[in-house]
Amino acid sequence: MRRRRLVDAWTVLPNFVSANLSEPGAADLCAVLVRRGIGIEAGVWTVDDARALVALGLASQCLRLLVEAQPRDPGEAVAAAAAIDAVLDGAAITLPRVDYGDGLATWAVLDAALDRAHDVRIGLEDTL
Repeated sequence: MRRRRLVDAWTVLPNFVSANLSEPGAADLCAVLVRRGIGIEAGVWTVDDARALVALGLASQCLRLLVEAQPRDPGEAVAAAAAIDAVLDGAAITLPRVDYGDGLATWAVLDAALDRAHDVRIGLEDTL
């Protein structure tokens, strides 16, 4: 609620905002972003996030999806990203996807993403 009010008060608008669907109030925030003409990079951390994106009909309002597999184990993170992709693919969502892994899972997630022709993101503070 507070975040939505703050975004509503912005006088200088960014081109896009990264909005994580796992965070409380994400759907309301995205509605404000759409209303204000601000692009959305939807952060999809879990299969439930992917399902929410589909249920909200939000994909048509997004510029791209940031698939952030959360497990720390490399194999589990790759499997989680693939499960997210399965939900998105099943809903015929063809937005560009940027995959991201954290810690030990980073390189396995990025390698798998490149195999699926996805873009990748790495935070140098997240891995060595």
